[in-house]
Amino acid sequence: MAVAEARAAWPDKFLWLNPNLGWYGRSAEELARQIRRIAREAGPSRFCLMISEEVPANWSESVPVALRALQSPPA
Repeated sequence: MAVAEARAAWPDKFLWLNPNLGWYGRSAEELARQIRRIAREAGPSRFCLMISEEVPANWSESVPVALRALQSPPA
């Protein structure tokens, strides 16, 4: 289920979101774009992003990109 669909179905629920592990292997710009998109679709509050599969091999580069994207205003 897409994040926007989940938020529409459960506007008052806390959403646990798992960004696609494949995103961490894409360019920094694409990863940041996807992270900002799901954060925007989740709404202004009541959600958590987590890595629940494997830790990305490039975690030391990709996780900071994701964290910076969350600090940026949603596009």
